[in-house]
Amino acid sequence: MQVSDSSTLVQPIAGPSRRTEDANAEIRRSTSSGYSCDGYPVTTKPSSNPSPAPQLRWMMIHVQNHDVPRVARSIQFFTEQTIQQLSMFFPDEFWSTRVLQLANSEPCIWHALVALSTYHERYIDRSPGGDASFALRHYNLAINSLSGVRHHLSLIHLVSCVIFICVEIFGNSIDGLLDMSYAVPERQSSSPPEFTFQQLSEAREAIHGIALQWILDRPSDEEALGALVNCFGEWCRAFDAFKQKNSQVLAGAANRRALTLLELQKRYLTTHLCTVDSRGDDDETVWDEYSSQYNEMLDFAEASMQIYDSEATSNKHPRFHMDTGVIPILFAIITRCRDPFIRRRAIELMTWNPMQEGLWNSALVAKAAQRLMSLEEGTVIVGCSNDIPAAARVQGISVYAGDERRVVLRFSQPLGSWQELMNY
Repeated sequence: MQVSDSSTLVQPIAGPSRRTEDANAEIRRSTSSGYSCDGYPVTTKPSSNPSPAPQLRWMMIHVQNHDVPRVARSIQFFTEQTIQQLSMFFPDEFWSTRVLQLANSEPCIWHALVALSTYHERYIDRSPGGDASFALRHYNLAINSLSGVRHHLSLIHLVSCVIFICVEIFGNSIDGLLDMSYAVPERQSSSPPEFTFQQLSEAREAIHGIALQWILDRPSDEEALGALVNCFGEWCRAFDAFKQKNSQVLAGAANRRALTLLELQKRYLTTHLCTVDSRGDDDETVWDEYSSQYNEMLDFAEASMQIYDSEATSNKHPRFHMDTGVIPILFAIITRCRDPFIRRRAIELMTWNPMQEGLWNSALVAKAAQRLMSLEEGTVIVGCSNDIPAAARVQGISVYAGDERRVVLRFSQPLGSWQELMNY
């Protein structure tokens, strides 16, 4: 079961969490854009002022008496902690409002939230044991309840799948999720769209779509590559126009955090597209020319993390969200840039606070990055990228999940490939 390979290292913006974003987008369309989803009533479009989270009437269906206090604790933790972290970069009414509304009437959603909240609290407390059996019991209840939902592929199924993905990530049961990544439907080529953004989340979905198109199609001919570059150019122009028009609104901390992340992703994708067909896929020295760009990316990564930490009430706790955040780009920088100072700064940022960004676990990724760096540098004192010869450079690294807190790393260099077992 492959977590990442050389292709995903090259293009991390649209990582595994993209599937969750697609589901969220489908749910948003089903609930707020004027058509129904399998028998569910159409809701009116929300006003510009977000409504407060609903007052929950949590159902105690199939809950034993001695579980009631633990369930109440889980629900409170979800509303006070989990929602906040899931909205780390982009406020999302899917978590703050819609999921809670559905949980009032759907046992499968309710049980799934109890399981997710319990796993999340275990992650924050860094307790391998904790209430694992309690969380697993409610996860099974959620699955059993879902089998009784009459509407095939209904809104309830979509919402449940999004929550189940989060639960599986905490449970390290990611084989199925990653296998699904190869079944994403191919996008049809079309003329470059004319982007117009009304909010930052629209810009996020658009740039992730561009990155996803690159991953799926891997355009090699000049025409297809030119179309992708033109599409990204249109995105950049629309993004700059949006920033100029909404400069005062974007001054708030929450918007600045999202804006900084998009600036980071924009610069990474720009640099990556510049290297296409430069010297060939196997020439790792092509990245040596972009040290200044990588350093600038680290500035944006650090800024986005500092903005969040300045707001967090307990910023030393591990963080969890499903957005494609800073970790995949930090890892890509470490694998591509051989400048020793930039690499070590990226690892320092990665280990700033424990983070789980979708499938990207900061502790695992940092350990893998440190091992890669030690393989390439060896016992030589490295002062710049040129000190690492091409024959010593790792061309690809794959991570395969093993038992809890253990993975198998597979490296490939010009002289051969091998694998190692690693604890994290």
